[in-house]
Amino acid sequence: MTLEPEKKPYAHKPASTIAPRAERNILTARRNLEAAPLTVARTASGPDRSMHTPPGSPTVRMATARFPSGPLRPPLGPLGLGNVLRLTTFFFLLALPFYWGCQDTQQPQPDAGADLEYDLFDGSWNPPGGQLVAQPDPLVFEVERLGYEVYRSLTLSNIGEHGLVVFDLEAVAPVGQLLEVLDADLPFGLHPGETTQVDLVFHPISCAPVQAALRIASSDEVESVKQVSLLTTGLHAEMSVDPESIAFGRVGANQRVSRSLRIENLGLCPLHIDRLQIEGSDHFSLRVPDPVTGILRPFSPDDLPFVVVAEEPLELDVVYYTPQDIPETAVLTIDAREEPEPWEIPLSANIRVPPVAVAQAWVLGRDDPPAREILTIPLETIQLDGSRSYDPDREVVAYRWLVLERPQDSTAALEPNELAVDPIFFLDLAGDYLFTLTVYDDDGLASTNTAEIRVTAVPDQDIHVQLVWNTPDDPDQYDRHGTDVDLHLLRIPGSWDTPPWDCHWKNMEPDWGQANNPEDDPSLDIDDVDGLGPENINLDRPESGVTYAIGVYYYSDREMGASFVTVRVYIDGVQRFEIADRELTRTGVFWDVGRITWPSIRVDTVDEIHPFGFPTSP
Repeated sequence: MTLEPEKKPYAHKPASTIAPRAERNILTARRNLEAAPLTVARTASGPDRSMHTPPGSPTVRMATARFPSGPLRPPLGPLGLGNVLRLTTFFFLLALPFYWGCQDTQQPQPDAGADLEYDLFDGSWNPPGGQLVAQPDPLVFEVERLGYEVYRSLTLSNIGEHGLVVFDLEAVAPVGQLLEVLDADLPFGLHPGETTQVDLVFHPISCAPVQAALRIASSDEVESVKQVSLLTTGLHAEMSVDPESIAFGRVGANQRVSRSLRIENLGLCPLHIDRLQIEGSDHFSLRVPDPVTGILRPFSPDDLPFVVVAEEPLELDVVYYTPQDIPETAVLTIDAREEPEPWEIPLSANIRVPPVAVAQAWVLGRDDPPAREILTIPLETIQLDGSRSYDPDREVVAYRWLVLERPQDSTAALEPNELAVDPIFFLDLAGDYLFTLTVYDDDGLASTNTAEIRVTAVPDQDIHVQLVWNTPDDPDQYDRHGTDVDLHLLRIPGSWDTPPWDCHWKNMEPDWGQANNPEDDPSLDIDDVDGLGPENINLDRPESGVTYAIGVYYYSDREMGASFVTVRVYIDGVQRFEIADRELTRTGVFWDVGRITWPSIRVDTVDEIHPFGFPTSP
C-alpha cells in the first residue's frame, strides 16, 4: 500500500518494529496479527514513500479512518520545535472528540483479539462486523478477439447490521494471464445496506478459457476473505472444407485431372492440421503450396503441421491419374487438433453415372411454352420432346416413351413410335394422360430419375357426346380395316338420319339455333370408319327448352359380327352419363341412347335397340 504524497517529504528514519499483537498508529492503524515481530520501514521519501515487509515477515493489516471530507492528515514539515508543538496540538485535538465520545456513549472497547481493531463511520465507533455479498458469482468475461480487453463489474454489498471495511482486492489468475482490478481506492468502508461497484479488466492473450478468482479481504465477521470465481470464455478455431466431396466424373485412361480444395479457418484462433491422408486408391494424390515460393508441389507428410489462420485459407489440389478406365473411390482424411473429429472428403473418378431424362411437351398449333403439365381439350395433338436429356459423363443414345395412364377406351398411339426422341400423341378421348421418358447412355445405363408429362383433356363445349366401340372378331382393331359405327345427335322435333336436325356423318355441321351463326351449331369432329372410334359430337350454346336425342347406328360390320358400344356424355366439361358395352349384333341395328333437355345437366336414359334401322320418330 502506497501513502499519498505530502507537500514536504519525510526525513529518513530508521525502521520501526511492532511487537506481537501490538499496534502502532501512524496515520493508519497497523496491527501485527502474527506471533513474530513485524518490521515496517519507509523505503523512500517524498511522493514515492511506501511501506514494505521483509520476505517471510508476518502479515500487516491496515485501515484508514475516512470521514465525509476525506482522510484527515496532520500538517507535517521539518522536525523543528515549532513543528513538534504543532504535531502535539494536532494529535491532542484529534483524540479529544474520540475521548469525549467514548466517555459519553460508554461503548465497549474493541476485543484485543479481533482482526479488525476499529472501523470509523461518521466519527462514531462500531464493533467489528458487517456481512459482504459479491454479485454476480461467478463473474464471466465474454471474450470476442485476442488482444481486445474485456471489462466487467462486480457489485459489493454490505447486508449486515454494522459497518464493513474492505481492505484488499486481489485478482488471482494463472501464470501469463492478465486480470486486474481497476482504480480501487483501498481500503474503503460500506455502511449497512450500502453497495459499491468494482471494475475489472481481462486481457486475453491465449485461446483457452481461463479460471481465476477475486479474493476480497474485509471485516466480514463470518468470512474475512471471500473468493469470487472469475471465468473467461475461450476462443476457438473452426475448420471449413470446400468442397465437401470431389467427383472427377468420367476421366478415362491416361488422363491427369485435378480439383481445388480449400481449407478455411472460420474461428479466431490458429487451426493446426496434423494429418492429410488419402485412403482407398493410389491414383489420387495431393499437391500443396511450397512455404517459400507458394507454388504447388507434391505433398509430403514432412509438410505437417499446416497452421491456418483466419482469412488465410490453405489451397490444395487433389490430383487423379490412372492408366485404366475403371471406377475408383477414395477418402481424404483431414485431421485438425482443434476439431473434435477428422473430416472425411469422399473422392471418386470414372464412376459410371446414369443419364438424366428431361421431358417436356406442348400442344401442336399453339404458342404455349413447353411444360410438364398441360391442360387442353380432346382431339388435340401433343408434341413430346426428350432432346434436353443428358448424361453427366457420356452420351444419351436411346429414348423410350410410355403411355402409363389414359382414359378408358383410348386407343391413340405414339407416332412414329415410342423410341423417337420427340413423338406426337393424339388425345382421342377426354380424360387424363400420363407419359414417361427413360433414356440410355452408351454404357448401357438407364436414367433413374422420373421424367413425366401429365395431360388433362377436358371438353370446353356445353355438350360433348363421345362414342367408342370394340369388335371382338376383328383380328386387328388397330389397322385400317374395321367396323363402322356412327354417332347421331338429333334436335327434336326432327327425324333420324335426315338433315338438317340430325347431326351425323352426312350432316356434320348443320345450322342450328341462330341462322348463319356457327357458334351455336353442333359438329361431328371425327367420323371413324375402321373400328374402335372415337366419334365426338360437340354443341355449344344449346337452345333453352329444346330436347336433344342421342343415337348410334351400326353402319357396317364388315362381316366381323357384333360390336360392343360405349356412349359417354359430358356437360360443362364433366362426365354426366355413360352406358358401356351395349351390344349391336349386326349391320343396320340402331340404338336409341337417351335425351338431354337444356339447360338440365341430366341425361335421361332411353336405351332401346331397334334391330331394323332408324325408328320413324324419336
